[in-house]
Amino acid sequence: MTENTRNKFFVEDFEKLFKLLNKDENKDKNIDKKNIRLKRTFEDLARLSLMDATYNSGMVFNTECCKPHPVANMAYLSFIDRNMCKEQYPSVTLMERDAINWLASLFNNKNYSSVKDPLGYISSGGTVANIVAFWAARNKERLRGGKRFKIIVPESAHYSKVKIEDLLGLKCVSIPVDEETQIVNVEDVEKAIDDETLGIYATAGTSRFGLIDPIKEFSDLAIKHNLHLHVDAAFGGYILPFMKMLDNEVPDWDFSLPGVSSITVDPHKMGLCPLGAGAIIFRDESFIKAYRYKADFPKITNNSLEGSKCGGAVAATWAMQQYWGIEGYKNNVKNILSIIDYIKNSILSLEGVSLVLNPIPTNILGFDFGSNENNRIILEKLKQLGFQISGLRNNSGVRIIIHSHVKLEHARRIINCITELHNIIVKNKEELSFSSFDSVLNELKVIQGAEPLVFEEEE
Repeated sequence: MTENTRNKFFVEDFEKLFKLLNKDENKDKNIDKKNIRLKRTFEDLARLSLMDATYNSGMVFNTECCKPHPVANMAYLSFIDRNMCKEQYPSVTLMERDAINWLASLFNNKNYSSVKDPLGYISSGGTVANIVAFWAARNKERLRGGKRFKIIVPESAHYSKVKIEDLLGLKCVSIPVDEETQIVNVEDVEKAIDDETLGIYATAGTSRFGLIDPIKEFSDLAIKHNLHLHVDAAFGGYILPFMKMLDNEVPDWDFSLPGVSSITVDPHKMGLCPLGAGAIIFRDESFIKAYRYKADFPKITNNSLEGSKCGGAVAATWAMQQYWGIEGYKNNVKNILSIIDYIKNSILSLEGVSLVLNPIPTNILGFDFGSNENNRIILEKLKQLGFQISGLRNNSGVRIIIHSHVKLEHARRIINCITELHNIIVKNKEELSFSSFDSVLNELKVIQGAEPLVFEEEE
């Protein structure tokens, strides 16, 4: 989105609000002052917004989140004033039940159809959902009189593991990943299990590479040692089931494995919902009963870590499930996979370029341009062009996330830029300097419309 387009957006919104607030202008003697403040507020919002990249720009390749679907936005705004309280807003409670049941079915949990209440809830995000998973596990352990407090966690797991450890008083035992595969060795996990081990934290779609832990083997260990196996599918939950439906090779990772106790998923990632929509789903009611509490005033039963929650997140999640359904999400993933193949094949056709990991497990690509120095230069120059993109540890590669906001023309743009930058590196192997890029960077900036935005100081 260009600066003019962005400003037009805010001006149009301001004009609508201006008319709304001026309906009773004759009754308000201070209307002029209010209008001046309103205009200044919106001008400041427009100016501040220019600091951020937009999904429409086609320059964002580093986020697991997405541009929300218009249906999700409309549903969110329609219920933005509703709290998650069934006594006051029963509609939100009904939508949450349906949304959780939909996800439970997607993740092969057959128990949802035999219980009255949902086997989880729509949380504010994946971090909270991960905490709740082990909150339930810890409380179940306490209820049975046990004293286990350790969790086995691959080092590739999300940083919410630190908060789980700190807030719940549990100890996370970190297991290193293999340097080549970036996956933990199952034998190392089993060796770490002892009489104090409560559970295992697994991931279906790691933040760095989109990889899937050996969850089937973890499931066997969970059953063997009576452990709580939690699967963090915040990122992968809305892509892996549909990849499998499209006949891609996806290992078992969900409730189809008998050892899986809970799953986290984020509708605000691959589910195309506005931010603030996560979810936790348990295998059965016993986990929710372990942490459920009743408040004295108001007299309500709470099944979540949060107290007040915006009903908009529930409405958005439910609306997308109803509007798109399985077929809609499957087609979305199909489109994403076609863009992934196009970018992958185009960049791999360049001399000396390879994948950091192969095969591609989800929708994260990692490219190695021949050396750590080459990777550093490519990454730095792409950022100078205005791309939102990230590198891998120690400049071991350039990381690209393909989401639904990345269209074919956006893919062509980043491919063209990477190709030009790579050609300079190959051509100037012996005497490579930053000045080698000056002319092509200027040309690409004009073509891409990626000139850095500069704010003018007000007089």
